[in-house]
Amino acid sequence: MIINKISELRKEKNITQSQLANELGVSRQTIISLEDNKNNISLDLAMKISKFFNKPIEQIFIEKDMINFFKNKATTIEEIRQLYGKNTILIKGTIVFRCSTEVLEEGPECLLNFELPKYGKMKKFVVINDRVYELIATRDYNNRNDIVKHTIGELFDINPDCINFNAKAWNHKN
Repeated sequence: MIINKISELRKEKNITQSQLANELGVSRQTIISLEDNKNNISLDLAMKISKFFNKPIEQIFIEKDMINFFKNKATTIEEIRQLYGKNTILIKGTIVFRCSTEVLEEGPECLLNFELPKYGKMKKFVVINDRVYELIATRDYNNRNDIVKHTIGELFDINPDCINFNAKAWNHKN
């Protein structure tokens, strides 16, 4: 089932159902049915609505099953902690961000090959092309100083923009 944000967008624009219906060339009853998610919408009308609100169709209409996926999106450091644990780290290039302390550090070059020291029992993610993937160890660690190759795992719905990876890293590791 497809649901929509027409009512929400209409109220943001401070217009009535009748005014929206007139703008789109449909009846008020059509707008009521759409806002109540009782009608399937034609592509033509969806495009008119998209143009009227100046928003992409996918920001107005969404599959109901996808709502929980978007609700679980981690868009802040605190949400990352809540969803994946306070000891989560995100790696971009050789920069490591520790969610526990909100500290950036410059890590060793081996990070570029996804070879990581133990980092304790932390959830590890890598940022590639503004998408966040889980890093999975290819074997168990032998000891604290062991470095283990990791593979790129599943894509996670974490927004890396909440971390400023361009800030000057304060801690340098060889």
